[in-house]
Amino acid sequence: MALGAAMFAAAVAGVHPSLADAQRAMSSGIETVYRPEPEQVKRYDALYAQYFRFETFVERQLTAET
Repeated sequence: MALGAAMFAAAVAGVHPSLADAQRAMSSGIETVYRPEPEQVKRYDALYAQYFRFETFVERQLTAET
């Protein structure tokens, strides 16, 4: 995230003529491309639902008036 912000800043400041140029100059390139596995969709949906329930619980605990 910080690298993306730095790329935008470099383009806005004129260090690089465009955002695309800043990306080319400042990134290390793409080493690995991850592709979704369609057969795992149900599993990941269930895991995300569990994570979301936990996150909701924690948020309620942290914001509850004591």
